[in-house]
Amino acid sequence: MSQTAAITQLPPPLPTVRLPRAAACGKCYEGLAFGSLACALLGVFLFSPLFGIVAVVLGAIARKKMRGSGNFLGYGVARAGLIIGWTEVAFLVLIALVAVTAIIAASLPVHPAGPAHVAVRLIAI
Repeated sequence: MSQTAAITQLPPPLPTVRLPRAAACGKCYEGLAFGSLACALLGVFLFSPLFGIVAVVLGAIARKKMRGSGNFLGYGVARAGLIIGWTEVAFLVLIALVAVTAIIAASLPVHPAGPAHVAVRLIAI
């Protein structure tokens, strides 16, 4: 047998075993992550802050369970749902503060001379 014939003969390939993605690292929580992102986007497009609260809850549960199982498929999606959801909640709080301020300002008595009277008095001081 010559040296070139020995080089061309390769050993047979090893058998490969493919495991499902969830079985490789534990239980899969990708559905919770995508649910979080879907609720967050629905909240943005429908202007409903309740979807933002649901997105925050789903995203937090998904990330906690992913850390516990060791399967991080969808971790970034859950994080995106959390970020968008918290942004919606922040806007909800901001809108509530503006509404409360407007209600309080509307209930205050108005001076008979109007705001110009107050401005002239401030300039004189």
